[in-house]
Amino acid sequence: MKTHIFTRKELYDLVWQTPMTKLSKEVGLSDQGLAKLCRRRHIPIPPRGYWAKHAAGQKVTQTPLPELADDVARDPIVIEQVDKALTKPRPEVVKALASTPTPDISVPRKLVKPHPVVSRWRDEREASIQRNKRWQAHLPVSMRDHSRKPFTNLEMRRHRILDTIFKAIEKCGYKVGPGSYDQSWELTYEGIPVEFNITERYKQVKMPLTKEELVEPWNRGKTHKIERQFSGRLMLNIKTWLPRGLATRWAEENDEHTLEEDVPDIVRIFKAAGPLLVEQKREREDQRRRDDEERSRRHREAQRIKADEECWERFIAASNRSQEAARVRELIQRIEEMAATQDSTIDVDGKAITEWIQWAKGWAVRHDPLSGNIVDFFARISEPKNGSPWLI
Repeated sequence: MKTHIFTRKELYDLVWQTPMTKLSKEVGLSDQGLAKLCRRRHIPIPPRGYWAKHAAGQKVTQTPLPELADDVARDPIVIEQVDKALTKPRPEVVKALASTPTPDISVPRKLVKPHPVVSRWRDEREASIQRNKRWQAHLPVSMRDHSRKPFTNLEMRRHRILDTIFKAIEKCGYKVGPGSYDQSWELTYEGIPVEFNITERYKQVKMPLTKEELVEPWNRGKTHKIERQFSGRLMLNIKTWLPRGLATRWAEENDEHTLEEDVPDIVRIFKAAGPLLVEQKREREDQRRRDDEERSRRHREAQRIKADEECWERFIAASNRSQEAARVRELIQRIEEMAATQDSTIDVDGKAITEWIQWAKGWAVRHDPLSGNIVDFFARISEPKNGSPWLI
């Protein structure tokens, strides 16, 4: 991934030196994406026809860069250019699509023998309408709840599309969950959930401000506002992440194209995605297992290094004790030399001098780690830290 960083002035100069179609490719954006970025940062762009007039030698006018607050103007503009290799379909996806033909199916104009899930939605709506009528029969019309109405023509279209998709993908190994009519629907393929929904698209409509809105301070200088309204067009979106290269969104862009025409391709994508999701799950489980094994190996290695370091600490402690034992023996030897010239039967705290010498020799032997054989020495070196008297 390549990152481009510009100041407002640098991007402004580039926009007026290079056509947007060419500059956008250099920074990894579409021309519309680059234009939106410039509008967000208040960078004017050449109007339509600017470069044609420029090429013809006609006089053109360059809009100056407006000044902004210092902190806003100094903020860098960062554009991350995605590597094209990351947007190419994966080889296994290409292979799966090539081996999955588009099914010969179509959406019926009238719903006959609907899928059980679709039939349940219709029955629940009708039962809800009848229930509301009974419960509110005694209320004035103005107080009744009219939110539950028969399905609209657009909703009936959605029923027919879903009915066709459900019936087709069940033949491919999918299972359709009950779901909720107003939410996403979850399919499962060999236990793997695949979530999707069909929603009505929004459109932006320019509406004049009302008299009340015109007097508001935040609308000063404005005459219109942008509102989002339902467009009457449908869009299907697969919300579950699919392997790169599989389409996940189909929408009605205009009145000439309907979502019903995309149903065969949608079913084809579901059919190709199922085995790929199973393989993807297996790869993730294998990777998780390898990660667990690697963590376990690192833990064992850390424990081994820690145990080795503790053995070395005990070896150093044994060396110190051996040196101390040697010094103690030298001291005992000097004491014996002194006792040979003096009366060694003198009692000191209930013991004679000779008894004290024997006591010191006994402790010297116990203190010296080399007092036993070499096997016992290294056996004590390898003992756990808490079990070694050498580290007291």
